[in-house]
Amino acid sequence: MRSLFAVAAGARFGRALVWPFAIFAANACSDIAAPRIRPSPSAPAVRDDCNTLFQDCGDPWYAPPSPPPGLSIGYDWNQCAVAPAADNDLDGVDDNCEFAVARAFAPLLKVNPNECDWDGGLNRIGGEYYFAVQRNDEYGPRLRIAYMPAYYKDCGGPEPHKGDSEFILEDVSFESNTVGGAWQLRNVFTSAHCGTDFLGVATDPNCQWWDPGQFAHVDDPTYGAPVIWVSYGKHANYRSAQACNTSNNVVVVDLCLFGYADRRFPVLYSWQNIGSAKKPQAGLYLPPRWGSAYATPGTAESFWDAFSWFNGWNPRTVPNVEGSTPYGQILAGYAHFWTPVVTPNPCDQNPYYVTC
Repeated sequence: MRSLFAVAAGARFGRALVWPFAIFAANACSDIAAPRIRPSPSAPAVRDDCNTLFQDCGDPWYAPPSPPPGLSIGYDWNQCAVAPAADNDLDGVDDNCEFAVARAFAPLLKVNPNECDWDGGLNRIGGEYYFAVQRNDEYGPRLRIAYMPAYYKDCGGPEPHKGDSEFILEDVSFESNTVGGAWQLRNVFTSAHCGTDFLGVATDPNCQWWDPGQFAHVDDPTYGAPVIWVSYGKHANYRSAQACNTSNNVVVVDLCLFGYADRRFPVLYSWQNIGSAKKPQAGLYLPPRWGSAYATPGTAESFWDAFSWFNGWNPRTVPNVEGSTPYGQILAGYAHFWTPVVTPNPCDQNPYYVTC
């Protein structure tokens, strides 16, 4: 009798103890099962409505990858530099690709319309504007583009002169993935008083290669053609207006201040391509072709000649002395294009002061 009572009492006591814990446990489970905010995925999915535990919704479906950023020119690396369809200048790069890549990456020039040699007829700084494209694998498979505005004269102090052989170099590469490809700007070289000094102070710290991140761009915000600031009078090239106006820590040698306008380096005709050193005829003894009033008819300039000073299609009165650095030296020393041995211009061999 006592044992039965004890069992009964124990059962009642046990139930009395279990019920409160059961109520607490039920409340706790209710709290745990309450909806919670789900963190957003790092890559938004096109379809993401499967959020029930153990529900079989299949594999997640994410947006497809995008082609690399950059510029499309209608040619890929193989078409340009591996199996060119046309290579008349014998440099291993397709001629039509050369034109296309030079046009796509032609720099946007920030220029001053108040220049002394502003060509009103052509609405730009007076020059003949040539280019060259060759393969350069110093830092991987790339094309190197040389832009040569070939200005008729330098108007700035302290030594203005006939002819101004400024230049801009660009390295571009072709990047691809499973869905496409694009050409990207890799490096830019700006000419700015290369190898010169003023009162014993070097004035060429901006004559160097730059990362493309140092420039503003057109057509693509990161890998498109660079924006180049051209200093007033001297035509030196800079990566920004600030770089131009503070071009030397000791002596300010250039200014890019007021009234500047945008002019794209013109790549319009195939004859602007000077070819290569293996077939230099397209870049030798060239007459003025744009019809500018600043160019003297009957004059000629040679881009692959390392011995003739560039005189900007002006008459030569002092043979092989007037003008600026020969483009042949620039193409060899800075662009690392091969420089051929050519016959110097007959005018440069004349020992007398003649008009030539």
